Amino acid sequence: MGQGQSRFFKLLFLGGLALLLFLPITYGAGIMEELPESKLGKWGFIDKTGKLVLDFQYYNVMGFGEGLAGVQLKQGEPWGFIDRTGKYVIPPQFTDIYRFSNGLAAVMVPGSFGYGYIDIKGKMKIKPQFVKPALFSEELAPVELNGKWGYINKSGMVAIKPKFEAAEPFQEGMAAVKQNDLWGYINRSGQFVVKPQFSKYLEFSQGMIALSDGTKTGFADRSFKYVIPPKYDDAKKFAEDLAAVKLNGKWGYIDRTGKMVIEPIFDDTWYFSEGLAPVIIWNKVIYED
Repeated sequence: MGQGQSRFFKLLFLGGLALLLFLPITYGAGIMEELPESKLGKWGFIDKTGKLVLDFQYYNVMGFGEGLAGVQLKQGEPWGFIDRTGKYVIPPQFTDIYRFSNGLAAVMVPGSFGYGYIDIKGKMKIKPQFVKPALFSEELAPVELNGKWGYINKSGMVAIKPKFEAAEPFQEGMAAVKQNDLWGYINRSGQFVVKPQFSKYLEFSQGMIALSDGTKTGFADRSFKYVIPPKYDDAKKFAEDLAAVKLNGKWGYIDRTGKMVIEPIFDDTWYFSEGLAPVIIWNKVIYED
C-alpha cells in the first residue's frame, strides 16, 4: 500500500498533560499532502487501498450501488446520481434518496407525497407513496404503510403484509423484524423462523457482527465468539472484506484478520460498496493515548 505524509496535528496525552506535536502523520495511499481548509467537512470517496478517487466536494452522499452513487453538492440543493468518474448520470432533482439496489432506488420528488422508486435511468417505476422506504434486497424491500412495516416486490405490490413495528432488508433468505418490542427473523413468506426474542437488532455481515463488551467493540462470529478482539471505540459492519473501525476519535478500515489496512484519519465513513467508500474529514487533529 502506498504511503503519503500530511502535516496533521497530533495530540499526545502523557501524565495528564496534552502535548501538541507538529509531526507528519502517515496515512494510506497518499490521499493528500496538504488538505485545504475548503475540503474539510465535505465527503469524498476512497478505494480499498485508501486512495482518494472522488475528491472531497459533497455536502452529503450515499454509497455506490448499480454503478451509481447519490450525492448532494451543497446543503439545501437537490440530490442526483453520479458514476464512478463523478459525472452526473441522473441530474440533481430529488429532495431525498436511497442507494440503488436490485436495480431500484427510493427517491422523494418535490411536490409529491412520500417516496417512490426509480430505475438506473431515472424513470419512476413505483409511484411515490411510502412514508419510510428502504433498500431492495433479494427482490423485496421493507416499507412503512399506515404505521406498520411490511415488504413490497419490484412491481410495488405488497408481498408481506405490513404488521411489524420495524423491518430490515432480507439477507440470505431471512429478514429481521420487530414485534412487541422484540426482534426476530422471518422468511420470504413472512413466517417467523426465529421467534421475536432479541431486544436489539443484530446485523451479521460476511459471517461477523460488530459486538461491544461494554467498553470496547470487536467482531464476533455467529456463535457470538470474538474472532477480532474488542479493542475499538466503535465499529461498523464488514462489507467487501473491510470494516470501518474507530480509534482515538478517528475512523479507518481493517480486514477480516483485524489488520489495519487504511489508517484511522477520517471523522466519519461508510462501508465499502462496489470497491468505493464515502469518507469525510472535519479537522486535522488526531488524538493518541
